Amino acid sequence: MGLFKRKDMEKPQKNGSSDGGAVLWCTNAPGHWPAIHCEPLDPEGNQMRNELIMAAAINTSFGKDGPLKLMALARSYMGQKGILHVGIEVEDHGKKVPVFVYPRADTDAANHFYAVYEFFKQRGMAPVYYAPEVLPNATEEVDPFLGFSMLFIDQNKEYDSSSGHATWWATDEDPDFLRSNAFTSIDRAKRAMDGIETYVLAALLKGAGYIEDDEILRAGLPDETAFFPMNGPEEIPMILTVSREKGLAIAFPEEQAGTWYRDLFLYHFADYCQQWRSQIENAGARMEDFHDDSGEGSPLDHWKMVIGSFQMLSKEGKQIQSFNPIFTH
Repeated sequence: MGLFKRKDMEKPQKNGSSDGGAVLWCTNAPGHWPAIHCEPLDPEGNQMRNELIMAAAINTSFGKDGPLKLMALARSYMGQKGILHVGIEVEDHGKKVPVFVYPRADTDAANHFYAVYEFFKQRGMAPVYYAPEVLPNATEEVDPFLGFSMLFIDQNKEYDSSSGHATWWATDEDPDFLRSNAFTSIDRAKRAMDGIETYVLAALLKGAGYIEDDEILRAGLPDETAFFPMNGPEEIPMILTVSREKGLAIAFPEEQAGTWYRDLFLYHFADYCQQWRSQIENAGARMEDFHDDSGEGSPLDHWKMVIGSFQMLSKEGKQIQSFNPIFTH
């Protein structure tokens, strides 16, 4: 589990060095990146503050007009095991580079960086670290992922909701909706949300910033379909659609999301809904009984009807090309 390291920074200056106490940080960054000096970071302190200090130093070192640019703070990337937090994201000649900051150069840091390095390597990306010493070799495999939550959802005020979007679309590799991974995840989510849609909706809207009152635990389903543009992990846009008849659904722009992102997000969202159901049941909280108020049935009843319609089409040898819950009756 050896880690890459930059030769000219294996012997960094220590705290209290001649440049006013600033630390010269070790890194595995490419050779054309400038050296980074900044104040010592607090290993026991707030990691977000540490990342802000390092981001400011990186931004100063990069300058304004070169090929290196500080792009963002607190990015999130999605993997099979959950969400990976990236404190700093840099652009190097147009390519994204995740940057990780370690106030201590210990085996915990090495194990974490090795795990994120392997994850990003599979995506054709090369993450960079900064630490007060060269990181040692990793000693064990660790899981760097966080559980999926609405903390990784943001409101998207600029997204054009009139553009084409769908919850599933056919491809050569994935031609049958009823046999797709997306269908399995949607079905899991729909069944998990039965009777608790108002709780899940409130959590989604609070996470995205549409509801600012943390005391609100439930949000009613509107009679007419409501649209809530959002950004998911990795800043991918999506639209949450909500109605009393159909419940909650998430649709993605085909070109921006891609099938891998769509399927992975739906998989994590289904897990999230099942976790919500377990919490509600364990707490004995009240669930909705949609059959009491109008006789129209529940969102799950509507979903079962949709499945039945698609099964009939399948028996007739017909395949749908996309599934958009807004236009499915």
